[in-house]
Amino acid sequence: MNKKSKSTKIEVDDLSNLFNKGEYSLVEKKSLNLLDRVVDDFRIWNFLGLSYLRQEKYDLALKSFSEGIELCSYKTNLLNNLSLVYSEQGLLNEALECLENSLKIKNNQFIVHFRLGNLHYKSDDHERAEDSYLKAVKLEPHHYKINLNLSILYKETGEIAKALDFCEKAKKCKNTYGLIHRHKASITKYNNSDDIHIKEMKNLLQAEEISLTDKMEIHFGLSKALEDCGEFNLSFKHLDEANRIFRSNIKYSTHDQAKVFREIKQLFNVNCTTKKIDENFTSQSIFVLGMPRSGTSLIEQIFSSHSRVNGGGELKNLLISVKKSFADQGYQFPLNNNVYSELHQKKILETYKNLTHKYFLNEDFLVDKMPYNFLLIGFIKTALPGSKIILATRNPIENCLSIYKQKFKSGNNFAYSLKEIAEYYNLYKDLISHWRTIFTNPFHEIKYEDLVSQSENEIKKLLKYCNLDWEEDCLRFHQTKRVVKTASAAQVRLPIYNSSVSMSKNYGDNIKELAQLLDSTS
Repeated sequence: MNKKSKSTKIEVDDLSNLFNKGEYSLVEKKSLNLLDRVVDDFRIWNFLGLSYLRQEKYDLALKSFSEGIELCSYKTNLLNNLSLVYSEQGLLNEALECLENSLKIKNNQFIVHFRLGNLHYKSDDHERAEDSYLKAVKLEPHHYKINLNLSILYKETGEIAKALDFCEKAKKCKNTYGLIHRHKASITKYNNSDDIHIKEMKNLLQAEEISLTDKMEIHFGLSKALEDCGEFNLSFKHLDEANRIFRSNIKYSTHDQAKVFREIKQLFNVNCTTKKIDENFTSQSIFVLGMPRSGTSLIEQIFSSHSRVNGGGELKNLLISVKKSFADQGYQFPLNNNVYSELHQKKILETYKNLTHKYFLNEDFLVDKMPYNFLLIGFIKTALPGSKIILATRNPIENCLSIYKQKFKSGNNFAYSLKEIAEYYNLYKDLISHWRTIFTNPFHEIKYEDLVSQSENEIKKLLKYCNLDWEEDCLRFHQTKRVVKTASAAQVRLPIYNSSVSMSKNYGDNIKELAQLLDSTS
């Protein structure tokens, strides 16, 4: 190694140390200085681009990675990290192209196949996600995350045997990773508390090397497993501990949340417009909404079993459309609650149509199952007239307990405290009452308990409301082959069952606080 190369290596090592310490602005400065002397070293361009990315300077990150690709002979790392810049901005096609170009240079890159799988998964292309994940696991069969991702993918496609197989492989790779155990519990039915996996989870909680985050995941898994076995008090003990740990790291305030609800109510007062903004517009959207864990996934699965309906899952398209309509006029939603006009309505309609047209395959109707669209019912009624709105409801205590039992992938920050769940539910109930005041027959309400006890009758009413003919397949919804990404992915593969209708009675005094905090009129 010559003197110049040795000096460059020392300086690159310095960049690496600074980057690992999170000194991103200093990495940026030193990288730029070093590039004045050494312009074709991919490592320097890589650290520069990554330092920009960590500081969310996306345009500069894009520019630096692109320049590095042009100037350096070794391009794969730069292409791989350029894909991260695109992915962070939601530009999935551009991110995919970067990774595919990287594989053309070197095909046996584990991390690239792994990231390709993640991008295809985000794009709801599960066949390509599976193909990429299987290529990755072939290159590194003992990598716990790729085995876990395959297990999650197979859970969502209803291939439970494969899901369990890859879950076991992930567990063998890294048994201390708590998410693996929670995931296994979600796809396993336990019969007694002497189950080997239950014992294994209990032992892991005593291990010194287990992190607090992993303990949280295992507590959630144990809670579900012990509930299966009828050990309800012990199940709740683990559930409470799991939620306590997770809640301690969340920034959430009922006061702040109440302000959002209040702003929306003020936006839609008794004088709000209901004028149809496009006489030629015929909505093909069916919105299934309500509190999380209220039965929205079950209703979507029923709809998706109909030959004329496609289930789109929990789409964020309506919220994106609403926010854009305000931002384009220099306002912020839900603030500026006195500015909603026909200009907003037209922009919401235009944006929503553009965002959802790709979901209409061979079907005539699309189900948008984002539960939190209950906050946006006013926008559906005024900007997307003719849309069908299904409000899923459930016994308040059962609904809130079910939320408390669920570790969500993201969001739902109110969900990890019984007190805050009850407070949020009361806000939700008040807003639903507001929509009933503002609009005549704003939605078709379907109660989870009625859907369970009178399935055929309730499904017929559901289809009639949406002007859909009866089809027997809607009763056999659990046989429908489609991907379900929500927390109910395993449940909707089963015929309708009533074991969750009155689950709260098993928990007695453990949920007394919840019952007291819920409004008596809930």
